[in-house]
Amino acid sequence: MLKEAEAYKVKCFIEAENKAKIIRSNAEARLEVAKNKSEALIKEATAEEKGAASMENIRRHTEKMKLSESLQTLAKQGNMIVSGENGQKVLDYYN
Repeated sequence: MLKEAEAYKVKCFIEAENKAKIIRSNAEARLEVAKNKSEALIKEATAEEKGAASMENIRRHTEKMKLSESLQTLAKQGNMIVSGENGQKVLDYYN
């Protein structure tokens, strides 16, 4: 009876050690994945930050072109008068 209890104790101890190793291994793998994702996000953000300044001129140009297209469409549909403070703002936008 004592030997059976001792064998059961050893069996439970080995099972617990194996489960602990598996849990530790899974946690280490998840940690490594999280570190890799973090590094990737940092690199992506750094690249976007570097590119943001160069993209500013393109965005501004695209915005002006869209406004020009809108004004052209309005002008084709009929008479358009650009006057007053709002008209001056539109004209100043192109300067």
